Amino acid sequence: MKFLFNKIPFPLFFLLVIVAKIVGVLIIGFHYEQDTPRYLLNIRHLYNPPLYSLILRIFTKIYQNIHFVILMQALSFSFLITISSFRGKQNYLFWAIFWALEPISTFYCSNLMSEWLFIAILFACFNEWISLNQTFHYKNLFYFVSCSFLLYMTRYVGLTFFIFYLFYEGLDSILWKNRGFIKNSILAIIIFFTLSIPIRWINYFTFNTFSINAYDGLNWWNSASVLYPNSNVQKNPTSDFEKFLKLFPDSIFSTHNALMTNHMWMDSLPAILYAEKNQLSPSEMNTILKKTAFRLIYEEPVCKYFEKFIIPNFFKPFNLKIETIGISITYHYIENFFGPHQLPNFDYHYQMVILLFVLILIVFFLQPLHFLNGFLIFYYLSILMTSAIFMRYLYVILPFAMYSLLKVIFFKKLSDNSYKFI
Repeated sequence: MKFLFNKIPFPLFFLLVIVAKIVGVLIIGFHYEQDTPRYLLNIRHLYNPPLYSLILRIFTKIYQNIHFVILMQALSFSFLITISSFRGKQNYLFWAIFWALEPISTFYCSNLMSEWLFIAILFACFNEWISLNQTFHYKNLFYFVSCSFLLYMTRYVGLTFFIFYLFYEGLDSILWKNRGFIKNSILAIIIFFTLSIPIRWINYFTFNTFSINAYDGLNWWNSASVLYPNSNVQKNPTSDFEKFLKLFPDSIFSTHNALMTNHMWMDSLPAILYAEKNQLSPSEMNTILKKTAFRLIYEEPVCKYFEKFIIPNFFKPFNLKIETIGISITYHYIENFFGPHQLPNFDYHYQMVILLFVLILIVFFLQPLHFLNGFLIFYYLSILMTSAIFMRYLYVILPFAMYSLLKVIFFKKLSDNSYKFI
């Protein structure tokens, strides 16, 4: 059995996955989301987030047709998954079958969003981590950090993987007294930052900022806005934006508006109104909002943030509602870009989110120190603390909850962090 699993040729693995993905995509059909127009707008530059926008630019430059783009997404996903599996050097057939049949990644390959790329690169990150732990070499460290950086450039929440790696390896070094951890971690951080320099320079010449993310200020403000009523910021405003906030009733700084991310996008709420009134660039707006958000979080009681944002945010995925993707305005923009298309309906179902947490709990019970499962928990907690959760944030890690469970059931963890088929 082990011989069969490790002897499947690369072309056969790739063919198996790509055929299954294309068939799945044809069955599911093309989908879109509210953020799709932003990626299409961003194909002219490398700003927020840059990697998927760059890939969309390449695809649409070759042929500006929605069916071609979807086909290229499925092809690219299958190729990246195949490369990553062969880098992992184990059980090719097993994972070929898994990724061929796994439905969430198939859906995302048919969706004009970056999640398919996030899934593929996250899989690459995990395999590079295994390679790094099996045989430490600076070349392997560079590959791992590079994959982690590309994950960050796909969706900024991808930074959680690199942070969790540092945390996990730091804990492991304390337990096993690995003295090389500090040196290797510093080197990993330097490589990670160095890889970001080209993007930072592009953003500096384009937007006059070295920042990579233009929306983290908006995100922090949206989350922290629930703290504003009766806060020290309201009573003692120190900036022009904080004085501007006093024009609005306390009712708009509600938990509902924060959980729906209304403060990020609605032009009737303070952030967008203030930016339009003062003709602020994204970077200027980002800096102002982040300053006020951090002041609210630092100066107000932590329990208030938990009560008004974190706890409601925790239960948001389990509110027994269906989350529908796409809106008519979004479709009209896509129609102008690609021409008219028939779009099937698709909803995010809360049952799949419940399944995600059941799988995570099962793996935690079977193997508490499982690296990938630990990351899934860390990923969820990181979003929970900083931004409003939407179904797609959790759907994107569902394949890895299934993946980690299969690893625990069918594979035995060895002391050197490699995996052996039982």
